[in-house]
Amino acid sequence: MRKLDEVLGDIPINKKITSIVIFAGLLAFTLSAIITIAGIDNNIRYQKSMDNFFRQFSLMRDISGNYNKIRAMTTEYLLFWDDKSITNGLAEQFDASFKILEADIIELEGMLPPLSPQNEAINKVYGYLYHLQNFRFALPSLQPDEVEGFFIKLQKEIVEPLDSNVTIAFNALVSNIDHESEVNQKNYNENVTISYVAIIAFFIVGAVYVSMIIQNIRLPLRQMIRVTEHFGKGDYEMLSAVARKDEFGILNNTLVSAAKEIKSAQAALESHSKLLQELNSKLEKLSTTDQITGISNRRALDEYVERVWAACKRSHLPIAVMYMDIDRFKYYNDTYGHLKGDECLRSFVKCVKHYLRRSADMFARCGGEEFVAVLPATSGELVLRLAEKIRGAVRDMEIPNPKSEAGPYVTVSIGIATRYPYQIKSARELMELADQMCYNSKTSGRNKITADIGPEYDAEAEKQALSGTRSHDTGEV
Repeated sequence: MRKLDEVLGDIPINKKITSIVIFAGLLAFTLSAIITIAGIDNNIRYQKSMDNFFRQFSLMRDISGNYNKIRAMTTEYLLFWDDKSITNGLAEQFDASFKILEADIIELEGMLPPLSPQNEAINKVYGYLYHLQNFRFALPSLQPDEVEGFFIKLQKEIVEPLDSNVTIAFNALVSNIDHESEVNQKNYNENVTISYVAIIAFFIVGAVYVSMIIQNIRLPLRQMIRVTEHFGKGDYEMLSAVARKDEFGILNNTLVSAAKEIKSAQAALESHSKLLQELNSKLEKLSTTDQITGISNRRALDEYVERVWAACKRSHLPIAVMYMDIDRFKYYNDTYGHLKGDECLRSFVKCVKHYLRRSADMFARCGGEEFVAVLPATSGELVLRLAEKIRGAVRDMEIPNPKSEAGPYVTVSIGIATRYPYQIKSARELMELADQMCYNSKTSGRNKITADIGPEYDAEAEKQALSGTRSHDTGEV
């Protein structure tokens, strides 16, 4: 069955449907042919049997009629045996009727089965008729005193047995007709039964074939529905190639090939997407990172300080901004070149980062030798101590800068501004204040720290400041 299903799987669907149509046509034609042939055969047999019966009846009727004539002539012969003119005519009539009777009996015997009761009865009739003929030949030699005895003997030995056998022959013939009718009916029933069996067998074979065709279409159709569902969901692992060569197999294998191509394209796309993410990440990092020192640039600083400002405002925390400017860095570049200048910047950054270890602290390069550190949640005293450590550490690196009036080594001027968000208008203003403090450090001799430490936190003042801000925003006076 599996092998047959595989064979059917290689046949196109339109050919399968065509085969069903052809099979249905052959079925209808075959059924019509069986019924027609069976009917014709039964009709032929019935007609032949009826013709045979009618002929037998006709012969038996002729035999009976001729027999009665012969009996009558025999009786008349005995009555007028001494009148030669009458007996001679009767003898001629007797012989003519006997020939006709003999011919009818021979024909009837030929129509009956050799060992049948009908044939046996007819043979007996035939035999007694010959005896009757022999008696007729003996009539001319009879004496007057022998006529009566001869007549009695004829009645007893010939006529009575002959009448009895004629009756038996008639009854046997009727019985044979009944038997033949039963045989014909039996044959008819057998033919009808055979026809029904053939029709049922044909139907069973057809039903099995059509069922196999439908099954061969229905099962892969369900499979194709599942395959397309998995394909639509992107569940390509559930797809597998099949050996069918019909439309279902072609469609399934096409989907499998498409799934492989999609998986390959997805893998390539995923790889490209990952690469693109890496490139975007690198680009983003490049866009927010200073290329020389590796720390954040001005763009990253501006974005960060705004976020920190909003966070500290919500949490009522101070913000400290530290501006740093390497003293006379232009002199250093003019003396040692830009490559040495870049090394100096990297050394400076490394030194400062040593003291800015919190993840929340931002350290960025704003310009050539200008750097900014943003320290959220940092008090003024703490940022002053931190700035002093940085200033001393930079000087202690002892990077030569002989043309600087601040000393023989590279030094840094620092400006600090510390405020709670409610104490100043914006983060930008705080940045400008720290820049101003750094400018003051440079103009007062460099290698110094100038700080503007705001007042301590005052909740009431913050409340009033925030209230005033909201009133200004809503237009209240």
